[in-house]
Amino acid sequence: MRMKRSLTLLLVFVSLAIYLLCPLNSDAKIVFDARMKHLGQTRYHIYAMEDDGSNLRRITDPNRYDRAPKWFPDGKRIVFERDWGEGLRNTGDVMHREFFIIDATGMNEHSFMDNDRRDINPVVSPDGRYIAFNSTRGGDLDIYTYDLEREELNQLTHNKIEHGWSQTPSWSPDGKRIVYENGDTIWVMNADGGRKERITSIHQGVTMLSRGQPRWSPSGKYIMYYEVEYIREGKTVRHQLIIQNVFTDSRVAHNFPFTSVYLGGLAWMGNDNTVLIGYKEPEKARNIYRYDLNSRKMTKLTDFPLGHAYFPDWVEGSLEVSPLNKLTTQWGYLKQVR
Repeated sequence: MRMKRSLTLLLVFVSLAIYLLCPLNSDAKIVFDARMKHLGQTRYHIYAMEDDGSNLRRITDPNRYDRAPKWFPDGKRIVFERDWGEGLRNTGDVMHREFFIIDATGMNEHSFMDNDRRDINPVVSPDGRYIAFNSTRGGDLDIYTYDLEREELNQLTHNKIEHGWSQTPSWSPDGKRIVYENGDTIWVMNADGGRKERITSIHQGVTMLSRGQPRWSPSGKYIMYYEVEYIREGKTVRHQLIIQNVFTDSRVAHNFPFTSVYLGGLAWMGNDNTVLIGYKEPEKARNIYRYDLNSRKMTKLTDFPLGHAYFPDWVEGSLEVSPLNKLTTQWGYLKQVR
């Protein structure tokens, strides 16, 4: 009897060891950043979760200030920016950003290029070879690409000549073109910076207009972006998510409450019908929502009452998450979708 009990305990121990040491298959597809407090300091961290908001876990070190994550197309790695100035928005020597790549397991974090302090918003090309980003390293806000294979930097926009400021690039599904914002207009260009075309009208009237965060749809047929109209005193007139047909320029507008101000990050979810939004409800914190373009229904995926969640990104495929290194977050204030 004693030998049988010892054998049972041994089997339990071996099973537990295998569970802890072997990666678990998980269908986490959403990555985003969120503002949280750690040891009395407010910082941003990178999180991952499934499509329904379940299995939420932190990917990056809580002692760092990490933002703007984007998937590599294979779903195994994430690129993000680390803010060594920890949120200080002053220019010059105070602002200090650096790009990092990390495995989806939270392991093997490393920098990969000679960053300028003013490089922000990295995004990976569909073939995983290039990183597009925006920077004022040349004096104006321009878009650059970095070739991970050849370790080469290429400047795509030249706003000293072209005027305006270019930012928030997004690749077309075939990797041949890039959509971006310049001032209050949305533009597209070839992946090498050639053939620049404005695809939105120039706003006329007494009100002011802001457009931003353009994202190319998975089919390549649509580009979405936010559009906010306001008067000079800052009062919002309208706040919309625009879905624009690339081939016909026709637009479909989705209205949001005026108090939501700006959408904190936009991403498509595998088809042309569903998007992710970093959305701020009136008088509440910003969280990640899934939005159905057909039903116009919002589904809340996170609940950060003491912080804010921004810049969601989605990838198809599963992740391997080792519970030995990154345990699933079990905090009581993180709501799972019912």
